[in-house]
Amino acid sequence: MTTIFFALNLYSQRIKVETYKATADSIIHAKVGNDLYNYFSYTTGYYTYTNPYGSFWSGSLNRRKLPNKFVEVRLLYHFNYREIDGVKGGIWIILDKNLKLLEEPSFNFIPDFVKNGTSSNFITVAEASEFAKKYFLKKGFHVDAPILNFDEGSNIYVYTIIQKITATSASINRKTSGETEIIIISAVDGSLVKRKAGYYGISIR
Repeated sequence: MTTIFFALNLYSQRIKVETYKATADSIIHAKVGNDLYNYFSYTTGYYTYTNPYGSFWSGSLNRRKLPNKFVEVRLLYHFNYREIDGVKGGIWIILDKNLKLLEEPSFNFIPDFVKNGTSSNFITVAEASEFAKKYFLKKGFHVDAPILNFDEGSNIYVYTIIQKITATSASINRKTSGETEIIIISAVDGSLVKRKAGYYGISIR
């Protein structure tokens, strides 16, 4: 009888974790709709609980058993718009013991054209390269391909283009290092968002 009770207890705890995942799924589905929901996937999660000293510890949701005094459950979902490389993001769904949403998730990383099901208004990678040439102030010897990503600071999609300015032989792993000029432009109109200096490779100072 004890063995049966122990097995049933583990099973109920496992179902409880799945209930949290199902609740998180339904929240995302309700907020973005069926079409956009298909671009989301659950990645990982954890729960928090109070330890004997009054502070918080955390444990993975991969475990089958939740402690009785857990405080909240956090589930990470990633958004990947497969049609355009770089249009992606992530959100945490945070639920309390009663399955109540504790923080409103932000979906700002989903472009309006994706939400509305219309054509992309982003400039192409080739166009981003041409814009970058106008903004570089220094003469370099190599320009990396533009990388598209969502900039949380400016709340817009941008292209980041890195130009290598110098190259110095390095004694470690026979790799070179040097200075770079980094250009960040708007993915919509190519306007300059930021220009900054950087480094690549191994830098020994």
